[in-house]
Amino acid sequence: MNGDFVLDTNVIIDHLKGLEPAGRLLTQISRPHLLASVITRLELMSFDGLIINEERQIVEFLRHVVIVPLNDYVEQAAIQLRRREHLKVPDAIIAATALVTDSTLITNDHKLMSLQGSELKVITPI
Repeated sequence: MNGDFVLDTNVIIDHLKGLEPAGRLLTQISRPHLLASVITRLELMSFDGLIINEERQIVEFLRHVVIVPLNDYVEQAAIQLRRREHLKVPDAIIAATALVTDSTLITNDHKLMSLQGSELKVITPI
């Protein structure tokens, strides 16, 4: 697979749980091409009831992912997506991260998958 890919939080969770579709897709992508929004890192690291083993697993996985910070470009794209598509703020920021970095978003979120074909490139690990 060519290009860069922004991972939605749900895809990383599925991969860490050992679910086959996410794992199979992620093994096809070389590590330098994996990106995630800072929102994804925040979501992963702030789960209620997160145990130390899970936290270690998340930290180890994220060491191989480029974390894209929230900046003015991502913020403006997220505002436009939220207004136009009525997305939740975290979803708008994650989708905007893919737009601004000209990457393909990998997600299991049906609302985000429905944006495929507009300006956003979206695939699902199913």
